Amino acid sequence: MIDIFSFGSVASTNDVAKILLEGRTSVIVTANYQYKGRGRNNKQWLGDYGGNIFLSIGIMHKEAGRDISQQMLVYQCVGCMAVKNTLQNIAPGCKFVLIYPNDVYALQNGEWRKISGVLVENEFVGSSLKSTILGIGVNGIQMEFNPDVVATSLVLLGVVVDVVVVKSQILEEIQQLLQQNRKK
Repeated sequence: MIDIFSFGSVASTNDVAKILLEGRTSVIVTANYQYKGRGRNNKQWLGDYGGNIFLSIGIMHKEAGRDISQQMLVYQCVGCMAVKNTLQNIAPGCKFVLIYPNDVYALQNGEWRKISGVLVENEFVGSSLKSTILGIGVNGIQMEFNPDVVATSLVLLGVVVDVVVVKSQILEEIQQLLQQNRKK
């Protein structure tokens, strides 16, 4: 069973998911805003209040004996693929690509621009994988970006955005992709 938590504002949905995961098998954390969101290599992931997607999924691992590196890679791939597939479904006239290892880019006016980032954080006890936090950020209605960042949003691509629907579709896509992986 997944416990779902929604907040107005948090430092980071990944940080909240890590705390809420204690004593639970899995959690989903969403927020309207995060003020200390992060990406890879100590970069920040920030966005305007209420129109962007800040989402984290926390999973406690029970399975022993699986290849840890493969298990960790699965969540990175699933997160990126879920976002790309969802964006392609809601904006079929737009082009999206995965940029290794954790970004989704959209083609806007002949230039590839970042629209989403996925951050996976794993916790170990000794050599055993204890938990995984899968963090996802998607630019929904963001109109302006830091000049140092080549980014876009769904609204800048001309897509009407219902953040609740997009979050729901991403979560459904993650569930389907994880089920496919378990069957292999």
